[in-house]
Amino acid sequence: MSSDAAPVRLNETGSPIPDLSQALARFNAGEEWDAIGPDYGKTGNAIRKAVRRAQMRGVIETQSTPDRGEPTNRIAWTETQGHTILESSKSTTIRTLDDLLVECQVDLTRWTVDRYVVNKWDSVMRGPDNKPTITELFQVRAWLEPIPGLDATRELFAGLLADLSGAARVYEPVTYPALADDDAHMLEIDPFDLHVGMLSWAEETGADYDSDIATDLARRAVGRLLQLSSGFRFERVLIPLGHDLCHTDRTVDGKGGTTTRGTQQDVDTRPVKMTRAVINLCVAIIDAAREIAPVTVVVVPGNHDTEKMPLIGEVLTAWYRQDNEVSIVNDPAPRQYVRYGASLIGLTHGHEVKANDLPLIMATERPDFGEATFRLWRVGHLHRKGENVSEHGGVRICVAPSLAARDHWHASKGYGHMRAMEAHVWHRNHGPVGQFTATLPAIQATAA
Repeated sequence: MSSDAAPVRLNETGSPIPDLSQALARFNAGEEWDAIGPDYGKTGNAIRKAVRRAQMRGVIETQSTPDRGEPTNRIAWTETQGHTILESSKSTTIRTLDDLLVECQVDLTRWTVDRYVVNKWDSVMRGPDNKPTITELFQVRAWLEPIPGLDATRELFAGLLADLSGAARVYEPVTYPALADDDAHMLEIDPFDLHVGMLSWAEETGADYDSDIATDLARRAVGRLLQLSSGFRFERVLIPLGHDLCHTDRTVDGKGGTTTRGTQQDVDTRPVKMTRAVINLCVAIIDAAREIAPVTVVVVPGNHDTEKMPLIGEVLTAWYRQDNEVSIVNDPAPRQYVRYGASLIGLTHGHEVKANDLPLIMATERPDFGEATFRLWRVGHLHRKGENVSEHGGVRICVAPSLAARDHWHASKGYGHMRAMEAHVWHRNHGPVGQFTATLPAIQATAA
C-alpha cells in the first residue's frame, strides 16, 4: 500500500472491509489494481471488477470521460500520421483489444480500429499470501482512425430533421370504434431483419434480393398480416422498427457498405438511396397500421444499423410530430420494454447478450416485472424462427423470422431459414391470444 493511503478497516475476523470508493481513489491517484487488490484480500482483477460493479449500481460515483475515449493514467495516447495510438502499460487486467477499448471508453460510432498488437510477458509478483508467483503481464497497442464522412452524414440528417420539423405532414385524425374491456387487443407487427440494401444473386444464393425487392415484400407482408388479423378489434398497434432494417451502417471511402463493426457487406445501392428507401418503407408501414388503431413505434437498432436506426428514428419523430395517433419511442437504452395490460414485452436485437440471461435482465431492469402475468422477449438477429420457455420466472424468449434472402456468406456456410414476417395479438387481460404468419409464397401470390 502506498504510504499516503488511508488505513484499511478490518472486521472482527481480521479481514478487510471493502471500501471501494477508497480503492477507486487510489487507482485514480496512480496505483495499479494489482497493488491495491491484496490490501482487500483480492486479486487486482477482482477488485477492479468489484469497483466497476459498484459504479454500475450507483454505490460510488462513475467518473465521465471525453467522447473520444481519453485514456486513464494507465494508458498513453499519441497522434501521428493521421492515427491515434492507444497503448496500455504492462497490466494483468488489460489483455485484449476489447479490454483496451472498454478501459478508454472509445466511441466506436466515431472511431474504427485500423490494427492492434498484444504483447505478453511473464513476471514474478507477490500474491495475496505474500509469496512470489509467476504472473502474466500484457500490453495492448491499438491504432484508431476517425470514421470518414461521419460528420457529413450527421450534418445531412440534421438538415433533414430541420426540414421535417418545420414542414411535417398534417395527418387527418382517425375515429376508431369504441371497445369494451373484454374486446381490447394490441396487434404487434414484427418486420425484423429486412436488410434493405443487401444484394443477393439467385444463381449464387438461391434467390434475388435488393432494396426494391425488400421494400416490396415488406409492404405486402404487412398488408397480408393486417388482413389476417382483421377479425380482431385493436386499441393499439406495436411496431418494433430496426433489427437490421438497414443492411449497412457505414461506407468504405464513401462506397459500398459495412456493418457497425466494419464487416464488409454486399450492397445494391448507394447509402443515401438505401436510407431513403428505409424511411419510405417505415412511413408506409406506420400509415397502414394507423388506419386500424393508434400506433406505437419502438426503435431497436441491430448490429448492422446501430448508428443509423436512431437517426432514422429522429426522422420519424419529426415526420409524425403533429400526428396524435403515432408515438415514436427512440430511446438510447440497449433494451426496450412495452407494458400492455397484463403483459410485459422486452425488445432487443439479440446480438449483445445471451438469451438465457434475458429473463434476469428483465427482472432487474423493470420494477413492474412481478406485476405482469405474461412476460416475453422478442429478439431477432438469427433470421430463423425459434422460441423456448426459460426456467427463470417463466419468461418466454421468441426469435422472430426474417423475410430477407441469404447473402453470399450465409449461402456459402449453408445457412437457411423459412422467409416470413409475423404478427401477434395480445389481449389486454389474457395475454397472447393469436399469431399470424405471412410466408414468402403467400406474399408472392398476393397481387402487387
